[in-house]
Amino acid sequence: MKKLFLFGFGFTILYSCSSGTSKKEGINIDTISNILLKEKSVVMEYDTISLSKISISGVPLLSSEYLIFNSFGKPDSTKSETGDLDEGQTIYKYYKKSYFQVRNKKIEGFYIENRNFIFDHLHLKIGDSTALLKNKFPNSFKNRIIKDLGYILRIRIGNTDSYILFNLKNEKVVSFETWDDF
Repeated sequence: MKKLFLFGFGFTILYSCSSGTSKKEGINIDTISNILLKEKSVVMEYDTISLSKISISGVPLLSSEYLIFNSFGKPDSTKSETGDLDEGQTIYKYYKKSYFQVRNKKIEGFYIENRNFIFDHLHLKIGDSTALLKNKFPNSFKNRIIKDLGYILRIRIGNTDSYILFNLKNEKVVSFETWDDF
């Protein structure tokens, strides 16, 4: 709410300054623009995690799909999708309510809702407290997104437009997944 107020206030001043006020008579328009841009960048600031630190119960992201079978056995079900762009076929390998997303025989994503899977780097399971995430990723926790009756915590994967999303309710981890912003 504070950020929305600051944006509105800054916009009002910017508009007022641009309609006839010279630089000598009033507030410098460039200064206000810089303040607004800096405020916006704070809102979008997330912590990062290295791709090499992302693995689920010993299965690293972008590794061979055969590691899924070797680690967890035959999936409960599979679903195939063909992408709109020349991406090839995506296969979802389901284990109860969780799945691993496979494209070109590589694990490209996941959605985890089962307590028997662990986010290895954090030793985190479904149902664990959000305290670890709050301490490990303070910027992302500060900028968490309100959704339904909980929050979504976004952690950027390296310097990409991909994220790990942690869905949180009642101070507990409900699920975690990969997400691409493109």
